Amino acid sequence: DIHRVGNAGNELGRGWGWTVVDGISVSSGSIKIGFYAECGSGKWAGADDFHLSYSGISDPYAVYVSLRAKADELLASAMSAECRTALSAGGTLTSEASREELLLAIIDLQTAIPAATTSVANYAYLQRETATAKSFGIDVTAQEAAIANGTYDDEAAVSAAQALNIATYNKVKADYIYDCPVDDWKGEIGTASGQHWSGDGRSYYDTNGTDITRSLSTAVTLPVGEYVLMAAGRSDPAATMELKIDDTTVKFTAKGDTGYGIETSGQANFSESGAYAFDGKGRGWEWEFVHLNLTEEKEVHLNAVITTSGWAWGSFSDITLKMDKATFERVYYMRLETALEECKPWNTGNEYADVTYPGYKAAFENKTYTDVKAIEQAIADLRKAFDAYALENMDAEHSYDATSWIANPNYDNGIDGWERTQNSTGGYSDGVNADGAYYYSAAQQMRHATCYQTISLPAGTYRLSATMTGDPYTEDGTYIYATTGAVDHWGSTLFAGDVWYGYYTPAHDWDVQNVYTLFTLKEAADVRIGVLSWGRNTSGNTRGGFTVDNWRLEKLLYAVDGDETNVVFVGKVPADVVNEKVAEGVCSINLIEATEVSNMAIDVKSNPNLLIYAKEGQVTNTQNVIVGGTCASLVLADGYSFAVPTGFTATNATYNMSAVATAAGGEGFGTLCLPFEATALAGEAYNLDQGATIGGELYATKVTSIPAHTPVLVKAKGAYSGQNVTVAATKAGAVHESGELVGVYKATPAPVGSFVLQKHNDKVAFYLVGSEVQPTVNPFRAYIRPQAEAASLDMLSVVFGFDDVTAVGAAGVADGVTEVSRYDATGVRIDSPRKGMNIVRMSDGSVRKVLVK
Repeated sequence: DIHRVGNAGNELGRGWGWTVVDGISVSSGSIKIGFYAECGSGKWAGADDFHLSYSGISDPYAVYVSLRAKADELLASAMSAECRTALSAGGTLTSEASREELLLAIIDLQTAIPAATTSVANYAYLQRETATAKSFGIDVTAQEAAIANGTYDDEAAVSAAQALNIATYNKVKADYIYDCPVDDWKGEIGTASGQHWSGDGRSYYDTNGTDITRSLSTAVTLPVGEYVLMAAGRSDPAATMELKIDDTTVKFTAKGDTGYGIETSGQANFSESGAYAFDGKGRGWEWEFVHLNLTEEKEVHLNAVITTSGWAWGSFSDITLKMDKATFERVYYMRLETALEECKPWNTGNEYADVTYPGYKAAFENKTYTDVKAIEQAIADLRKAFDAYALENMDAEHSYDATSWIANPNYDNGIDGWERTQNSTGGYSDGVNADGAYYYSAAQQMRHATCYQTISLPAGTYRLSATMTGDPYTEDGTYIYATTGAVDHWGSTLFAGDVWYGYYTPAHDWDVQNVYTLFTLKEAADVRIGVLSWGRNTSGNTRGGFTVDNWRLEKLLYAVDGDETNVVFVGKVPADVVNEKVAEGVCSINLIEATEVSNMAIDVKSNPNLLIYAKEGQVTNTQNVIVGGTCASLVLADGYSFAVPTGFTATNATYNMSAVATAAGGEGFGTLCLPFEATALAGEAYNLDQGATIGGELYATKVTSIPAHTPVLVKAKGAYSGQNVTVAATKAGAVHESGELVGVYKATPAPVGSFVLQKHNDKVAFYLVGSEVQPTVNPFRAYIRPQAEAASLDMLSVVFGFDDVTAVGAAGVADGVTEVSRYDATGVRIDSPRKGMNIVRMSDGSVRKVLVK
């Protein structure tokens, strides 16, 4: 129709014409049909109504032979009996067969081959899942027999494969319940932003593209043990997905959105409704597993790979390396054992730092931790407790470097805990020097620039130090600082809050200075540590900046004993810092580890008994100074605490007893306990060593010298001294017992039920301590420990005169005086003389000490 009115929309030809290409012969494969035109400017062309007409098979026998070969190939594979029957349809035809017979056979084969291909794929899936399940010890006898006999149809084969996948999933979860942390995955597969399948969204990756290979990989060194690398996966049919450990590989089934459907919990769920993987729907996902049994420690390579042929996509989820119980215990309990050994305090044997967390060692011995995170947390808690312990208890033999309390100080966009602020009218640059030093520079009239982080510290005195260099155009200088308050970066005040800082003066271009600052925390606190540069650069020069290196945080003062009465100084310590601590009444200070200390005068008014451990020339004090283990002059006074962290020898040692309790008639009495042997006594001294409290009386034995740490009763005030004596280590809070006396070196409340020496109504005696008032026993004095025999008495008196023992056997009778009662040396009444010391009360009221041989 060449009618020129209207157009093609009116079904009028208007120039259209048919073009025919015929005689096209196809033996196999595909053909491409289409339309191509070249037009000049402003010209056009169009094509419509494509038809491909089939004119019949030109050589039906050749087509039959090709299809028969494909069918025979499929027949050789395991598949259902139904598919075998379909593929065998048509028998074996020769070239002599009629065209009709050949065409019918071709039709049968063209129907059977696609169905058989699907069946073979389903059986391949079943065979793979059977082999995987078998490798984990699952009984697959029935499945193997059904595969061999071809008794499964397609649907049954898929169901059987799903059931085995589920069984394997549950078996792995039961036997390999521990996650082995695997970090640092690298590769070209991107984290998905869409169809997350994992319950917690972890380790989900996908990719798509044309003819690509994408992978995730990592290398990890593993000890001896059993492991399983597991993952969920799904992919387009034109993609290949593999999970690998070294050369061991497992492939996922590529069935796209019509996959085998194993959901997140490992259950079969082939639901085509819902949004792909959301809500745990299978929609193509399946679990696969790679088993690894290491007999020696080895570095292994883990991979997840997606390869496409043409355009395709693939996705991984929940990529996890699992361990069995034995491997978990071998790996992580070994780490815990190492931590326990490393964190064992040096002076408490097998008791660990944090006594409030008693489970460390027990959990290791009983293997009570059930997951990796619990052990890692326990190790972290243990190390944190040990850090705190070490800071509080370090000594010259066991020093503790607290540098690690500051994270790596290299500034890198906030990494490692450092933050930055700056105020500049121009630009700035920052970076890390080749030697790893933190570097920051600010240009064009820099006003302020800071770098800081916050750390938690226990109570104590600290030194923060660093090496600094700077530009002279930071005119107001640069500071390192520590503060428990906020830092005012922008106002007229440099700092706000409790601040301690060290100052760097940029007098020369990039000169190097060691800067430090001391600060004290009365209690545990969060402390901001940092560096601040403050300058105006009014000269117009565009430079301005600083470099900070060698950060170090040290605890300078720390207690040697739990009473915090003995203090060690470390590093560069000014005299005012030392005397400030001494003013708190501490018992000793140690300057041996202090630097830049010489001719320092220590003010001991707060405690005249202060011991000073020092090197020659460090102090000007002449009393109570121990140099090289020797004290030339040890002088101790009444009323002040005393402790000895490290024993020493005293060339001359003197204790000045300022007063005794004086009874009616002028006789004085006092208790005394000394840390050295006194051989020169101000007055008589007695041991109350027999434990006898008969009738409320204690029995005294005279001594000519007083051994160290031995409490005695004395009758006079004044000097008690010794020469070339040993002074053993002792804490202020320690008690020293001898006989019935208990001596102390620190003001101590007398225990209820004990007896203390006091004067009442002109009578000096040991009086009972009740619960209403507990008198204080002063340093170097003693009390009588509670007496079972005197529980009903309010007072104990002392009987003297048993220094000469001359009688042997019975006490005898003289001038009508007879024996009334007899006691052994411990005060227990006896009926007749007993070998050893006997105490005999006579009828005239006197008491005799008798030695019975």
